[in-house]
Amino acid sequence: MHDHQPQLPLRLPVNPGYCELCHREDVLLTKHHAIPKSLHNKAYVRKHISKEEKITHVLWLCRPCHDCIHKILGEKQIMQSYRTVDALMTVPEIASFVSWIKTKPAGFKPKK
Repeated sequence: MHDHQPQLPLRLPVNPGYCELCHREDVLLTKHHAIPKSLHNKAYVRKHISKEEKITHVLWLCRPCHDCIHKILGEKQIMQSYRTVDALMTVPEIASFVSWIKTKPAGFKPKK
């Protein structure tokens, strides 16, 4: 007899209450998918990346940090090499932006 445990539904990581890049609190947070949703149906992604990773590999970021990442990196670059905070912070332009934005108040919006 097989002992099957019910499979729990896949869930996003819990919102930490601060931006995972700049660590500012009291800011509206957005979900940054390390495996960009636009790539989920691509053959390579379907074959090599699990459904669990596609759904759960998310960073919670403030809008300015999220916009900065997408301004500097393409979606394939993010998926292939920049899935974590540590990896993102190796990009000089992102690290510089984060150092700057973390000194700003919660409602601050940089000019585009």
